Amino acid sequence: YRDVKALLLDTDPCEHKPLTIAPGAFVEKSQTFAMPLAGNLMVANGILSDYGVAVSLTHQQTGNVSLIPFWRAEANLDETHQIINLNDNPFFDPVGKNIQSGDKLTLGVSFDNFSEDWHNEATGAAMIYIAPQD
Repeated sequence: YRDVKALLLDTDPCEHKPLTIAPGAFVEKSQTFAMPLAGNLMVANGILSDYGVAVSLTHQQTGNVSLIPFWRAEANLDETHQIINLNDNPFFDPVGKNIQSGDKLTLGVSFDNFSEDWHNEATGAAMIYIAPQD
């Protein structure tokens, strides 16, 4: 057993406002966060509203650039484009993914608004749990 600290990674980290997606639009958004502590990322739980397609996390160690997510969860949608399942969610690693203070995590979310209406309440985020280094 280990203590963990929870961090919410959101596309709008200051005000947590939802995204607005135009009719017929496919939109990808990302937000990069500098990690305030060192430890092991044990769990990441994706949060995605209807018309969501995927949520992902990419780890960039200090001085290295990475474009490939270490975790990606993709939505299964019903005929009305509501999410019925988010595959490979949550991310879970009992050993933990090593994160150093100052490393960057990039949250990526994508939405596909198949409708003819504006979607004004699109949300995409990840709640992560890091076990701090002793």
